[in-house]
Amino acid sequence: MKLRLVSLAAIAALAACQVKTEPTIENQFKQTENAIENSAAAIEASTENATRAAANALEAQAREFENRADAVERAATTPSNATGNSAK
Repeated sequence: MKLRLVSLAAIAALAACQVKTEPTIENQFKQTENAIENSAAAIEASTENATRAAANALEAQAREFENRADAVERAATTPSNATGNSAK
């Protein structure tokens, strides 16, 4: 009889532990899932910022190159032989 009572108490205790464990595991899963989602959002934001910064840098370099090309073109089309003509 005593053995049966101890066995029933052990089964009841085990069942109570399982009931408490399931929500804890579910909470841990939710916390992990939220952490993964937050990490993914942070990575996405960082990637967007880095991409935008790289695009801005490339655009600035392209403008600088264009300005230099324009300056070279102006220098090439400006009559540089004006002083040469006056010497004739």
